[in-house]
Amino acid sequence: MLKQLTFVLPILALAACQTTTMSKEPAKNPLAPVLDRVLTNENSKFSIKSDGTFTGDASGTYVVENGQFCRTVITPKKWAGTQCQDVVVDGDKVTFVRPDGSSNSYTIN
Repeated sequence: MLKQLTFVLPILALAACQTTTMSKEPAKNPLAPVLDRVLTNENSKFSIKSDGTFTGDASGTYVVENGQFCRTVITPKKWAGTQCQDVVVDGDKVTFVRPDGSSNSYTIN
């Protein structure tokens, strides 16, 4: 019996290591297709930079949190504030969806 345990315990330990070292694929950045590209629509033009800033008709900083684009607008003051938005990329179009369900769509250039 002791010989069987001596053989089985290392195998169980190895199996435990295998399952704990396996990890899920890291979450994808929803902004990856638009980073450092110019986004335009009939009313505005801006770029979301890979350094955590965005510039153009609006400027500020952002982070990706829980798969959302969480941006803090600094200028213009009328848009100033922080808000997290869903990002939907479809081909050469990106849509930012606000918490109230309204959205803005842009062409990725």
